Amino acid sequence: STGRACSFIFHNKMSFETVFKDEATRFIKESVESHLRNETFSGKRSAEWAKNISDGCLMRFTDFNNNFKIIVNTIIMQKTGAGLTTSSSSFWDKKTDGVIVHRWENSSIVCVVTVFGLSNAK
Repeated sequence: STGRACSFIFHNKMSFETVFKDEATRFIKESVESHLRNETFSGKRSAEWAKNISDGCLMRFTDFNNNFKIIVNTIIMQKTGAGLTTSSSSFWDKKTDGVIVHRWENSSIVCVVTVFGLSNAK
């Protein structure tokens, strides 16, 4: 049952990357493509897209396994050839917590989704 699977993960303090290794990229890609696949960049719509992508990823990750606190950051920018540099720092348990980054683009949009998972295990 789902309760047993979650209990197993909780007690063994499995890492975020281990728990989501097969699903993470699929979850993010499906969320991004459901909102951006046939779109061209729009400054007016990009905030809505970013929110919907983040919310979609959050729902997929927490529905799959609720033993992690999930933080989703979505960046959408117009693809013009300009550079984009992002950085994050963390102080966490490397054995259980983690981050997954996925970059997606089409002819006019660049989207970078970063998902942080912080273990609920004590």
